[in-house]
Amino acid sequence: MEQQKNKNKNPEEWTIPTIAVDENGDSYFTERKIKLNNKTNIGTLSELIAVKGAQLRYTGGDYDISWHCAPCRQLIVNLNESVEVTTSQKGESKILPAGEVFLVEDTTGKGHQSKSPNKQGRYSIFLPLADDFKGFD
Repeated sequence: MEQQKNKNKNPEEWTIPTIAVDENGDSYFTERKIKLNNKTNIGTLSELIAVKGAQLRYTGGDYDISWHCAPCRQLIVNLNESVEVTTSQKGESKILPAGEVFLVEDTTGKGHQSKSPNKQGRYSIFLPLADDFKGFD
């Protein structure tokens, strides 16, 4: 199983691991990019990302969630622990580490599985994207 590595070495864009869905309803891993083009004295920022709100979540270390679709297109931020995600296309699994921001777009189809790779509880933040947000390349 592949450990997802943060690929954000280019200060002009942020690469976001993504769980997408194909025309057959299979989920798969890909990447989306968002431009960091607003240089300020506190760093380089993206444009504002329109979200509907935020949800804070805790999942116990014994979680092993069977096939499910994302309830909406949303960013998820792992705060303290990793999550192992398996997609339906080829059964590919990746571990998305603590501190990672990832995007789920598989709101239809076969969905994905998620579980704790190390049996530790995980705190995360869900950021449902506004329906009209199109800011990814």
